[in-house]
Amino acid sequence: MRVSGVVEKKEDEFVAPTVSIPLIPTLALFWEKCGVTRDHALRMLREAITEAMLDGVKEDGHIQSRVKDVEAAVAAIRSELIDRLPKLRRTGKLITKDLTVTDATDATVLAVA
Repeated sequence: MRVSGVVEKKEDEFVAPTVSIPLIPTLALFWEKCGVTRDHALRMLREAITEAMLDGVKEDGHIQSRVKDVEAAVAAIRSELIDRLPKLRRTGKLITKDLTVTDATDATVLAVA
């Protein structure tokens, strides 16, 4: 078997640990710290889902202004919270170009994407 082409290994990098943030425990603790009970939180969430589905996001100016508030909150979370968390090492990318594998016995060429 014969392999030809280019394989490039990029350097490791340090990134914000967004995938390490446990969503469900974070939300549970957030609700607790806000003083929201489970039943009340579920009722509010059910109402919000129902309103969003019935009112439609694009037509309603009230919802659009809330969406902008959420977008601003997400930006603040990124800049004020996530960017300040300790960075985690991520293994560098492996880039392949024009990689082919040739079987020496029957000269079949396989292109690897």
